[in-house]
Amino acid sequence: MKPEKRPYRPHVTLAYLKRAHPAEVGRWVADNNLLQSPPFRVTWLGLWSSTLHRQGSRYDLQREYPLQ
Repeated sequence: MKPEKRPYRPHVTLAYLKRAHPAEVGRWVADNNLLQSPPFRVTWLGLWSSTLHRQGSRYDLQREYPLQ
């Protein structure tokens, strides 16, 4: 696997399901909820869409929300 060349941008994917059974999703969430991170400041929130292409996913910023 080649390393990603795009800069890392922290984000939260709300959903990406492809024919997933609800019980499988629940098990996955229960097994993968141990993220630990130091505090960091968030100054804006972006709503993004993604479109899958042969070269990979393309991400487009749909709307930006400044946070105070």
